[in-house]
Amino acid sequence: MVVIGNFINNALAKRELHVKIIILICYLMVLLAYLLSAFLPNFISFALIFPVLYGLGSGIAIMTPNYVLSLYFPSERALMYGINSAAYGLGAGMWVLLNT
Repeated sequence: MVVIGNFINNALAKRELHVKIIILICYLMVLLAYLLSAFLPNFISFALIFPVLYGLGSGIAIMTPNYVLSLYFPSERALMYGINSAAYGLGAGMWVLLNT
């Protein structure tokens, strides 16, 4: 994960990849994780494939806004990271309430 994070941070810093493209790739990985999980034959294959695809996709999608926030608010970087993390946590909590 550290290798992938360093690659993405370097690509963003050098302006080789656009933020929207990275977010699109991340959400396509999450979508692929859900679609593959519907067709996997047993739990072992599910336990090996779903966490990797979903974890990479959602993890990179969470960290990319932190990079953008650090560009817009360089002096208040920690506050922006906290607000971003709180929003992600509240969104997960609201998703649980909506599904029950």
